[in-house]
Amino acid sequence: MNRFQMKSISRFGAAVLALMACPLFALGQGSVTVTASGGAPSPDWAPYGVESDTPLTATTTTPNPGTGQTLVGPTWNWTIIQVETSPDGVNYTVGGCYEGGILTSNTANTALQMWFYEGAYWRVTCRATVGFSAVPGGATWTGSAPCDALPKSGQLISITVSSGATQTNVTGSQNWAAVKQAGSSVVVQATVAPNVTAVANMITWTGGSAVTGTNLQRTVDGGTSAKTAVTAVIGTDATQEVDIWILWASIVNQVTNPKPVNAANFGALLDGTETLGAVDWDMGNQAAGKVCPIGTLTPPGVNAVVQAGWNFRRDKWRHDFKDGARDATRYDTTWQGDDSDADFLKLVPDNADKIYDLDGPNIGDFGQTDSYERYDNYRQYIQWNGTLCGDYAGWYWKARWKANCCMTNQVTLKEVAAGALDLSMYTTAFYPAP
Repeated sequence: MNRFQMKSISRFGAAVLALMACPLFALGQGSVTVTASGGAPSPDWAPYGVESDTPLTATTTTPNPGTGQTLVGPTWNWTIIQVETSPDGVNYTVGGCYEGGILTSNTANTALQMWFYEGAYWRVTCRATVGFSAVPGGATWTGSAPCDALPKSGQLISITVSSGATQTNVTGSQNWAAVKQAGSSVVVQATVAPNVTAVANMITWTGGSAVTGTNLQRTVDGGTSAKTAVTAVIGTDATQEVDIWILWASIVNQVTNPKPVNAANFGALLDGTETLGAVDWDMGNQAAGKVCPIGTLTPPGVNAVVQAGWNFRRDKWRHDFKDGARDATRYDTTWQGDDSDADFLKLVPDNADKIYDLDGPNIGDFGQTDSYERYDNYRQYIQWNGTLCGDYAGWYWKARWKANCCMTNQVTLKEVAAGALDLSMYTTAFYPAP
């Protein structure tokens, strides 16, 4: 049968039902006094779906048969007459989700056996009935008394993340994510019913670390990029799980071919090819440094869970010279923003957990009369939900263009590579002002 149906006694089957349906004796010609009581349940708090036993005890007075008659009995019968639940042990209402019955219904001392599928304080009212008869003559005596058994059961209602992670831009109801940060932690919080320490202590946890002073919480280290499955269960109930993804990214600024197939395309820009590295065109009179920054996201498999919220960003710091003098608009004293347009970004992680950027700073005859020089540092970085997620990764572009040096190959230097230039070495132009 479905164990979640209400007020079931299926574990005891037809034997109990028969006792309840068929009287063991006729209506009495006399009565006896019956006293019934329920003892302490075991376990005192029963986990979800775990058997709870409560001793039941009954006594009776003994009638006196007439002269020449023999007393037959006592004959006992126990029944469950009502089951109630309470969230606090004070206010009870009829109902609940349980299975139960009497261990042996035809003895004075027996046990109430219950399996609970709802965390609550319970009140189970039982009735003990006794009968005697006398032979010959058929005189009968009966009596009955109710008693209450007070078992308690605990249930895990839910687990969730209470702090340290988010579900913003995260797919899947059990998934939570946070950016790696040294010394940080994610707190997983359990809710139990009733909300008492005895029930909290029933939880069996896996994953994460215990929290001193409470078994309602678990923590996950936020200082290491990893996926951590945290599970909790009480008794035979279904195990509940939350998965914590601590995110990080590493960047490679690729300047060698081939360009990754999942990156965006340069299209018709610059030299009109998808070639990476230092390229030139227009008979060597124009050049560019074409780079594909690649961000690898961790932990592995994050592409299926955290598909949104990513941003690939870039800063620049340039010492550029026009006609032998510092270019006032391109001689920086600190980092300046230089993010790519959306067309050159691929921000949904591919199956390899990678996202991509493109850039191609260039040089050529762009209005200067004598020369132009570029000594540019760039740094790439990745954000998730606006928070830095990974270390900076640098690359540089170094190039010179000189007019009237020749009919072709006016680009006299073109170099793009991972790393950084020491800009203190580039404070004056290679080609002095004419």
